[in-house]
Amino acid sequence: MPKTDVSRMVWPEVQEAVARNAVVLIPLASIEPSGRHSVMGGEAFIADYFVDGVAARTGSVRLPTLPFGYAPNFVGFPGAVTLKAVTLGAVIEEVCQSMLRAGFDHLMIVDNHSGNEAIVEQTARKIRAESGVLLANILLPPVMQAVAKDLYPDLAAVFGHGGEPGVSARLFLCPDDMRLDLAVKSETKPFHGLKVSGTTVQQGVSRWTLYVNFDETNPSGGTGSAFDANAERGKRIMERMVDYGVEVVEAFRRVPTRTRVPG
Repeated sequence: MPKTDVSRMVWPEVQEAVARNAVVLIPLASIEPSGRHSVMGGEAFIADYFVDGVAARTGSVRLPTLPFGYAPNFVGFPGAVTLKAVTLGAVIEEVCQSMLRAGFDHLMIVDNHSGNEAIVEQTARKIRAESGVLLANILLPPVMQAVAKDLYPDLAAVFGHGGEPGVSARLFLCPDDMRLDLAVKSETKPFHGLKVSGTTVQQGVSRWTLYVNFDETNPSGGTGSAFDANAERGKRIMERMVDYGVEVVEAFRRVPTRTRVPG
């Protein structure tokens, strides 16, 4: 079976992957808190498992996961890392351009940090405008939520950043590093009397945005509940995510991506 990790290939093997029109998976993550109990690099571990599984079953190749993302709302917690938007955009663009120069033309961003999404779209559209190549992107948190829903009596009751289903996934992927003994019941504090979820203020019949930092409303670094998490459920969740990823890559492979550069 051909290798799937570009970092473990010699360059003639990369050339062979180009010749067979392999899809390139480009995983993104973030180093950030997900409660007191969950590892800072959990998003990267999830992305790694996903791209390894999908690449092995589809003949795709993967790049190393970029562990740092756009996460300025988490800087109040020790160990959190954020890149400036312009920095992240430049890194994504130059990585993609490198793969295009090598001869690949099916590039899929695998984003496991929602805060990266606006930058990913801006960069993908810039690349298409300049090179005529259409990029794809799959955001993993909604995939995880969708495939896990039937594994809980009420997922909404335990769902959150630092809650389920992410904690179960992390217990499967890095059980020795998790600290459920430090888990606390998460509580979102009002911000000057306002009900804030993330950066969204729920008010009356609608909502608006206030760019608070996470530690200002959630001092534990998390939301949701970790108390019913378990590794076996996490294994099922990750396997289902890979199953879905295989479907997505096979669909993307059929899309002609070399389009006309706008004049």
